[in-house]
Amino acid sequence: MSNAFHGTHQAAVLLAVADQCPLTGGNAVFRARALYSLIDDAQEYDDAVLCLQEGLITKRLEETVETACTVVPNPAREQATLVLSAPLRTPAWLVLTNALGAEVKRVQVPAEQARTSFGIQGLAPGIYHYTLLNHQGAIGGGRLAIER
Repeated sequence: MSNAFHGTHQAAVLLAVADQCPLTGGNAVFRARALYSLIDDAQEYDDAVLCLQEGLITKRLEETVETACTVVPNPAREQATLVLSAPLRTPAWLVLTNALGAEVKRVQVPAEQARTSFGIQGLAPGIYHYTLLNHQGAIGGGRLAIER
């Protein structure tokens, strides 16, 4: 068996695990998704549909509304600013995570304010994910590059 075929076969098996309902597949599904994102970062999973195929119904108690947000400048060096399309009605948190998903910074975002500046000193150069969270869960997010 050639290495190319073996790698393709492994990717197909990984996708088969990642493309399962997480209610039945458990943590293996999330780990497979994390690994498969290294192959194809654009792959998306619709858990409601995947679980429905297995006869499981998932629902959200409250729909979250995506908030258009961005962080500028991007890439940033010492300081960055969260810019919202519209001020929030309630306070929120901006959470920065590294490539491994570990939280490295948390900034409170006040209500009724469309811009929030924060320092990034001490963070290593690289790509970070940011998530805007309120009491309902994630309401926005993106990626931030830090360079020195």
